[in-house]
This record gives sequence, C-alpha cells and structure tokens, in this order.
Amino acid sequence: MIEIQPSPRDAIRTLLEEAIRYHGLDQHEAAEVTTRQALKLFKENVFTENDARAERLYQGLPLLEAGRFERALPFVQAAYKLKQDHRHAFLSTLRCLWCLERYGEFWTLHEDRRLFLDNLIAYRRIYGEETMWNGKDSLGGKTVLVYGEGGAGDQIQFVRYLPLLKKLGCKILLNPKERELAMGR
Repeated sequence: MIEIQPSPRDAIRTLLEEAIRYHGLDQHEAAEVTTRQALKLFKENVFTENDARAERLYQGLPLLEAGRFERALPFVQAAYKLKQDHRHAFLSTLRCLWCLERYGEFWTLHEDRRLFLDNLIAYRRIYGEETMWNGKDSLGGKTVLVYGEGGAGDQIQFVRYLPLLKKLGCKILLNPKERELAMGR
C-alpha cells in the first residue's frame, strides 16, 4: 500500500494548528518548539523572496490565535512593515491593536483598510482615489456614495445618520445592500 505524504504546506498548517492548541493549554514551551518546527519546514520547502516577512508573520500567528496579542504584535507588525500589501499581516496587526485596546494606533492604521477590503478596492477602482471625501470640504451639491464595509450590525448602527448626511445638502447614493437596510428589508 502506498502511503501518501502530506504536502509541505499541509504539514506546516498542521504544526501551526498544533502550536495554537498548545498555547490554548498553556503549554507555551511546546508551542514554541512546534512553531520552530513549522518554520524549519517552511524554510526548507516553501521560502520565497518574502522570507523575512513570512517568518515574522508565521511566528506571530500561533500567538495571535492563542490570544497572546502582546507577544504576537511585534511579529505581525514587522511583517506588515516589511510588506505593506500583505493583507493577512495587516488584518492581524489590526486585530492585535484592537484586542490590546490601543485604539489610537488601531484607528490610524485602520485607514489603510481601503487597500485590502474587496468592496473598498472595487469602489476605489470605479470612483478613483481623488473622489474620496477628505472630511473637511463641503458636501453641498455633491453625490455621496454610502456603502457598507462592516457587517450588518455596523450598517444598522450607522444607517440612522443618513438623514443628517442629507441635511448637509448632498445627494445620497446607496449601494443595493444599504438600500435594502435603509428601507427596512
């Protein structure tokens, strides 16, 4: 009978899941050893030109998933600083900052979400960066596109501000999801 070997990526994923499980059991030394095994396998089989970014990110993921945000943050931040178009490193950095209640840093970095969230990327491609409101100029006589980037709870929370936006003298254009929400469907 032929034994099927897992791919290096599957083996790495399994090791990282094991490291997360160890962290959950407060067996942090075992988690560190398992993470190092995953990194060794990664270096031997998967390493790319982004090796420094990936190494830092992968060291932080088990810590992040175990809720050890203070320890995970330097790794995921380093990954994001090295490669600022890395979506997972960006979102992991945001998660750590939020969970650590470092809201000032979170909200500053949160502005970069336009580079990563699919619906924001689509709107940016359609309407262009130069059409985004800077928060200062008058909206009178302009058309404002309102779209949801968060979940339904965020949309329910903020739909109440549409009448205030209308009072600023602008035309409001809702994408279909927001239109349904505003109409109470």
